[in-house]
Amino acid sequence: MSLLGPLAALGTSVFWSFTSTFFTLAGRRVGSMAVNRVRLVLAVIFLMLTHWARR
Repeated sequence: MSLLGPLAALGTSVFWSFTSTFFTLAGRRVGSMAVNRVRLVLAVIFLMLTHWARR
């Protein structure tokens, strides 16, 4: 039996909770608008890199 699926799910949940905590702390420090702008820019960059890598 492969443990890849459960390990991937566990890793995803750990990273999900970490980013939630990180964005909460960052939002309190610099403001939610600045955090969301940076988050969206990074998301677009990662999507573009993924699209480029899969071509």
